[in-house]
Amino acid sequence: MVKVGLLRRVRDRADRRVVFLIITNKGEEALKPATLAGWEFIQKILSQVSQEDRQTLIRLLETLLYEASRYLNPKVNIEQIRKIEAKSYDNLMQRLVQHIPPSALEAKRQGGGKRKTTR
Repeated sequence: MVKVGLLRRVRDRADRRVVFLIITNKGEEALKPATLAGWEFIQKILSQVSQEDRQTLIRLLETLLYEASRYLNPKVNIEQIRKIEAKSYDNLMQRLVQHIPPSALEAKRQGGGKRKTTR
């Protein structure tokens, strides 16, 4: 990806062993169609799931994540993980707004009513 110009390597000034990968404008442009396709896929598979069931799914997945983290690293600070996730979520939402057409976001906002859950 670096060779084709989608990412750029930047060394950390404090520790030259650390290399950061930064997405380029070309990389952002290449990401747009994949982001839109991913968003449409998620909307399609979740369209038959009620808002209440979605919230339950999120809570269950968070519980699994935290329990797996505790198992793999008993000294892990779950509150720190939650803070990092909240920041990552905000970043994701900002990026989605850049790549998702307003019509898709508007449909999501208007679709707040409960739907029948298919099982």
